[in-house]
Amino acid sequence: MELLRTEPDSKRGYLPVFSAAELNVSDNPGMACLAGLHLPARGGRLHMVCNMRANGLDCGLLSDVFSFTMIQEYAAVQLGLELGTYTHHIGSAHVNDRNTERVQKVLNEVDARSHPQHFPFWAMPTDTNPDTITRVLEHEELLRTNKVRYSAADIAYLDVDAYWQQVLLLFEAYRQVVHDQADAVSRDVLAALRVTIANRRDVTVQPWQAHVHYWDLLVDADWFPDRDIPACLDAAYAGKTVAVALAYGEPGIHARLHHLIGHFDPTRAAAGTIRGDLGNDSPERALAEKRLVRNLVHTSDDPDAARRDFGTWFGASRRELLAPPVPPQAVPTDALLPSWRTP
Repeated sequence: MELLRTEPDSKRGYLPVFSAAELNVSDNPGMACLAGLHLPARGGRLHMVCNMRANGLDCGLLSDVFSFTMIQEYAAVQLGLELGTYTHHIGSAHVNDRNTERVQKVLNEVDARSHPQHFPFWAMPTDTNPDTITRVLEHEELLRTNKVRYSAADIAYLDVDAYWQQVLLLFEAYRQVVHDQADAVSRDVLAALRVTIANRRDVTVQPWQAHVHYWDLLVDADWFPDRDIPACLDAAYAGKTVAVALAYGEPGIHARLHHLIGHFDPTRAAAGTIRGDLGNDSPERALAEKRLVRNLVHTSDDPDAARRDFGTWFGASRRELLAPPVPPQAVPTDALLPSWRTP
């Protein structure tokens, strides 16, 4: 990192992995497949060129590209650079005989699709630092060694950004498959993984926002003859800071989020849901104290409600956020070379 900070156009930003000493070990099945990672910074962007001695196409390639580009993005964040291109070179690409049947199933599934699927991932938060990685690794070790198990609700309240919560959800999925030997990953974890958070912000609630958000309570105020609904909303929310997030997902996302959040009455919410695990209020207690139930979290019920909630919490001035993330387009390798050349 220090080299790239002091020499912005350096050609020496290289992370070697393979060691010549490995050749001295006869019959070494663990010889490093990765020769090294080159990190050239050009034009305000940090690129990465990976050189592999060999690579398994069905398993190794998938995990390697994911892992190495995470390293690239982390380095770019630390250096204050934009994320550049990633190039993956393989000397010997292969599929093991024992995996050919599985690979053929994957190829058949691809052939059956009318168009390719894209899985855009979030951008790493710009405030990510070594302390962030340390906290994530602490949770990773606990999950990998099966010393803890997390529901999606548990992970949602950990002291890490939503980006890293997605990583921890993957680790929990791993724990369930390896240690619980589960036939399927729990529904709450899968639901949380299939949602893309496009934007998150903290908002100091204005009275009008609470009233618009809970307009149905105001319209049906006669259901609560013993409570002053506007006053209850002001007392519960006005002047307080809340976190609001904008999420994208496949059709049915509203139902999945409702399942993850749980029943509006925390005492009736199922275990593994946010309200079921973390809620500590009840309608009876709220009635006795002449206030509204504290049910922790809210999600839009349907597309119409989502549009209304967006206007309330984000506003028309941020309507560009309504465009779903665009999957990155592949760039021809020869189009990348000029940006790496130096005089």
